[in-house]
Amino acid sequence: DIDYAHIRTQIGDIILVVIGAAMAEAEEAEAKDAEERAAARAAKAAEEHNRILAKAEEAIAYPADYTRSEYPDTYAKLGAETFAELGELEPGAIYAAAESRQCDKVLSAAISDVSSRGKPIWFVDCSDEKRFMISEEHAKSALHRLKVGRLAKSKLSYSCTYNSISKCKREAEKW
Repeated sequence: DIDYAHIRTQIGDIILVVIGAAMAEAEEAEAKDAEERAAARAAKAAEEHNRILAKAEEAIAYPADYTRSEYPDTYAKLGAETFAELGELEPGAIYAAAESRQCDKVLSAAISDVSSRGKPIWFVDCSDEKRFMISEEHAKSALHRLKVGRLAKSKLSYSCTYNSISKCKREAEKW
């Protein structure tokens, strides 16, 4: 006697094994694709980070040395606490401008005369004659992205051009 019920059970088990193997293979392929996409995104992010570092390189190479004796008026205007942070935060201002799609390359940066106590503002000049006014918050945020290797393109707009500097001051005074 042929036990058809047993044969059907065995065939069903075989089908389940085949389907299970195919599903496992598909899941592995999907996981591999996801890993490859993640690796490609990481490589692109690292490339972008390095491109922004290169845009800022010239300005970073020559940091301002803010001393009380060299900048007595700035010291008096900003106060000791804010003044003490200028040198540490200025690279962040440079990187914030370098992240902008509107800055070809950062040439220089300095503390702006529109700064006030507890509220430093930098002007950052780019090679395409665009000037960015960068707040302390922007500078700190860019330094954080630098620290974690995540400098990235931004939509930060320039504040003025070399021909319209007064526009920069008016904009920064609103902050």
